[in-house]
This record gives sequence, C-alpha cells and structure tokens, in this order.
Amino acid sequence: MKYYLTCLERQEIRELLAKGYYVYQIRCNPDWHDTIEKNVFINNMGEIITKEEIDFKNKDYVLYNAFCKKNKSVESIEEL
Repeated sequence: MKYYLTCLERQEIRELLAKGYYVYQIRCNPDWHDTIEKNVFINNMGEIITKEEIDFKNKDYVLYNAFCKKNKSVESIEEL
C-alpha cells in the first residue's frame, strides 16, 4: 500500500475523505511505540493518507514503524 505523510487542518481532512481517500492520524507516544489511529486528540504528530483502508485487525491502532516497513511512502497525494 502507498501512503503519504503530512499535517492537515480539519477542513483538509474532510475534503480528502469526501474524495475517497482514507486519512489516519499518527500518535507520538514517548513511553511506547508511535501508532496510527483513526482519531488522535492528544500527541497528534500528523496524518497518513491512503487510497486503501488500513486493517486494524480488531485493535484501535497499528504500530507506525511496522506499517512503514511493509508499505511504500510517496511524496505527494497524486502518487497514491
């Protein structure tokens, strides 16, 4: 899966969701591993945008480093 990392405003997230993109948030966790979650309100470090849904496997998060190792980062939304 390709993904794009960025920081977005709420309005930008709504616009991308309306276009069919999936937008997930990254939680910076200094005491554990950084995670990818559907909504982060505390320690939000940015967003991951994809064209495919991330499988959370019945959890509330996916480990950020594990996700990045298995998937490909791109430099623009157009590359997704």
